[in-house]
Amino acid sequence: MRNLARNTFALTCLVSALLAPSLALAGLDEGLAAVRRGDYAEAVIHLQPLAEAGDATAQSEMGVMYANGDGVPQDIGQAVKWFRQAAAKGNATANSSLAFLEAAGLAADSAAASSAPSPTPSPTPSPTAASPDEPGAAPQSLIQIATLSTEAAAAAEWRRQHRRFSEQLANLNPTILTFDGGERGILYRLFAGPLEHSAARATCDGIKHLGGTCLVIRQPPAVPPPH
Repeated sequence: MRNLARNTFALTCLVSALLAPSLALAGLDEGLAAVRRGDYAEAVIHLQPLAEAGDATAQSEMGVMYANGDGVPQDIGQAVKWFRQAAAKGNATANSSLAFLEAAGLAADSAAASSAPSPTPSPTPSPTAASPDEPGAAPQSLIQIATLSTEAAAAAEWRRQHRRFSEQLANLNPTILTFDGGERGILYRLFAGPLEHSAARATCDGIKHLGGTCLVIRQPPAVPPPH
């Protein structure tokens, strides 16, 4: 009887070990499916445990959600933390996203955040609040495309990106805003939009699907009126 109990226990452990990768894969598939349909609260339920367990794809997706504020509070520090962990495992998407945030000057103060525990995610409120310029309208977002060293380079980059992603950027306008890059001097951020947030996210996803890089800014800086 003692040997039977020992063998049964060993068999149970073996079955659990064999099932664990399948269960993790199922959870990842469910999380990614939730991302594709825009159900970010559901995506977090599936992806965050996998990210914390070390899955690079889940970590990369958590980085995107923290960067955009989808299903969790927008937190660039947390985004950088997840991107760095995924990039360290060779995830190309996370590496590209991390490079983009660093070039934009958004990752400079994230070292502490990269070791801090993730805050408890809370559902992102639906975009129903009115914007100051258009009462009753949904809040607008911008798609950040690149960070350049000169305004002329930013304008040239817009023309290049507009040709490359003609379908995604066809009806959007460019906006170039400056920011202090510290030792790098004044830098120029290139944005496209504005769009309602879900449309901006869909456009950015389309650009990424074609090999581009972008970041959706849910609460963009004030855009000066055209001259």
